[in-house]
Amino acid sequence: MTSAIGIDFGTTNSSVAYANDAGEVTLAQFPQLGEVTAAYRSLLYLEQVKERGVNALKSWSGPEGIAHYLSADHKGRLIQSLKSFLSNRNLLSTEVFGRRHTLEDLIARILRDLREKASAQFSAPILKAVVDRPVRFGEPRTRKTIAMRKAVSERPSRWPGMRPCTSNLSR
Repeated sequence: MTSAIGIDFGTTNSSVAYANDAGEVTLAQFPQLGEVTAAYRSLLYLEQVKERGVNALKSWSGPEGIAHYLSADHKGRLIQSLKSFLSNRNLLSTEVFGRRHTLEDLIARILRDLREKASAQFSAPILKAVVDRPVRFGEPRTRKTIAMRKAVSERPSRWPGMRPCTSNLSR
């Protein structure tokens, strides 16, 4: 068996599992309020900050997003349950600080953070992943699953360093 990463992208929480070459599966652990958890909050916190006199958009997801939101003097935009909007054909994007962002781009930010954190934790670059809810290696079951896979696989530029997926992400 070849090592693999599975990302269970949920509306409220997500998780990442790593299966090594021997088939042993380990869940990624994430710091949260001084403890660790396998549940990564599927939320995104966006804040407009000044960098060299120019407004820039910064984003944090999961526990870091919660921490930044709670500590911010001037609250940015906290977005939760992004996945629940994927099946709505009328909601394609939202405006944040005067700029339009597609749902896929916002979700890709969360998935990118999950990938980077899991890659560091497992000391292995993540070049391919199966992304689903829950992770399955069969055909997609719902429009949300199909839309989520589209968000991940349609534009590889959202996933720097990722190879085109050969698993269900391309179906």
